[in-house]
Amino acid sequence: MRPGGGAQALTSTAHGAAGEREEGPADGQAPLFAAPAASVPAAAENATTSPDRPDAVRGSGLRTTAGFEVVSEPPVASVRLVGVSPHLDRPFEYAVTPDTAAAGPGMRVRVRFSGKDTEGIVLERRAEPTTDRALAPLHRLVSDDVVVPPAMMRVCEDVAERAAGTVGDVARLALPPRHARAEKADRAAAEKEAVADAPAPAEDEVTATSEETAATEEVAPADEAASAEEPAASDGDARAAAAPDPPAAPRHGDRYPGLAALLSRAGSAEGPVPRASLVLDPVDPWTAIAAESIAALGPERGALVIAPDQRDVARLSRVLTERGIAHEVLAGTEGPEKRYRTFRRILRGATRVVLGDRSAAFAPVQDLALVICWDEADDLLEEPRAPYPHTRTVLQCRSAEERRALLFLAASESVTMRALTDAGYLARLDPVPAPVTAVRPRIVAMDQYLRDREGPSGRSRLPQEAMRVSRKGLQAGPVLVQVPRTGYAPAIACTFCATRARAPSARRPCRSAAGTGPCTAPSAADGRTATAAPSATAPTCAPWSSAPPAPPRSSTAPSPTRR
Repeated sequence: MRPGGGAQALTSTAHGAAGEREEGPADGQAPLFAAPAASVPAAAENATTSPDRPDAVRGSGLRTTAGFEVVSEPPVASVRLVGVSPHLDRPFEYAVTPDTAAAGPGMRVRVRFSGKDTEGIVLERRAEPTTDRALAPLHRLVSDDVVVPPAMMRVCEDVAERAAGTVGDVARLALPPRHARAEKADRAAAEKEAVADAPAPAEDEVTATSEETAATEEVAPADEAASAEEPAASDGDARAAAAPDPPAAPRHGDRYPGLAALLSRAGSAEGPVPRASLVLDPVDPWTAIAAESIAALGPERGALVIAPDQRDVARLSRVLTERGIAHEVLAGTEGPEKRYRTFRRILRGATRVVLGDRSAAFAPVQDLALVICWDEADDLLEEPRAPYPHTRTVLQCRSAEERRALLFLAASESVTMRALTDAGYLARLDPVPAPVTAVRPRIVAMDQYLRDREGPSGRSRLPQEAMRVSRKGLQAGPVLVQVPRTGYAPAIACTFCATRARAPSARRPCRSAAGTGPCTAPSAADGRTATAAPSATAPTCAPWSSAPPAPPRSSTAPSPTRR
């Protein structure tokens, strides 16, 4: 290229793009570096009138890539891609083919994006595109299940905005990986349940009704004769029948008057959405409060309970099983097949009570009315994957978008809960005033007075008072003994059998004086140290009595040589 040619060509092209054409020289000769006029392909001119294009495309004027047919109505699908780069976090439009005509909002599809097969969620179907570019087709419809309803998609968008992330990353957290075998098995189970719940044919109903009528007519005279022969009921039997039922046992939730008001408004389509925080007294187990709240909703309302640890989920599951409340456990620790089968059961409404850890925060519970979160200050509820949303944030977004009652349970109030309460977002549910000794445990600290009163054992690591409380507590259940660290009590033990050495006279553990010298034991009389006899070592250790002591490591191991 000659010097300056590129600049002249660029100038000429720019003028052509702007629609301004300069006149040529006076002699009529064309400029030396004039850009040639761009020829329009015939295919582009006849894009809307080509006989090779389908009728639906020609009628709507839809521009598509060649090689596929498009449905007549509506032919455009807006798709949100899952797991793409942040600068591509926006809806893309694709043409709907006859094979993917059943694709609707909330369904999973596969599309070609940047030469790769990418997963996406259909947002909506449109009659006309919003772009003038040629549309690529929907590659495949993964499943006709609506895995992300419109309300859940709005929740994902809100969470992504709050966490400064992408909607695709949030949708990847909300949806478990699809498992074909689990989906096939769940479809078969759903068909069997539908057949079992279907009403009997009309002929069978007529036959059964006629048989029941004949049987009733035959039994009626016999019943009348038997009733005539039976003596009249005595007054005692009448009083026993009229005796009132025994009063129901008091519930833990009755100590919190505001809880009943929250449950009465849970799932209401009008009015403010109830949201509250409840700090439990030590006498009230959170599993009982959660189970009573779920039972108070009714069978037609759904509930979602989130706990930080799988042990907490298992504990609540046992309580619900004892009370006869059907539920499902959706946790990230389960395998892909079991988790997706549980996800589909929840999706089709087979169960309306769901328990789980932070991975269940997006569970698509049908007719969801109440969301309960236990111990929201636990760091296990923080998502370690991008965009790192907290479970509390996800539940708040669901409560706002889906109008679900929100209840936070905790043993102590966290800083976040206090801030939300002071801001008026949450209502604090205080318990009914009660004696402190009735709702809280008794705490006794071994001070100087108690140690002197107990005597020499009060100075030991585990005083007799602590042993007495431990023995009494073992009669009711397990006892926790907490120490600063593992092996914090120093002692001298045998090298071979690890038996602790004890002084025969003082009957107390031996200790080494300043790390050197013979084993010594503190004297029980005046607090001085007494030298332990040789018999203070482990007498049952054969290597200690017969085998010679091992040589020091410094004499056997070669010293390192520095070069």
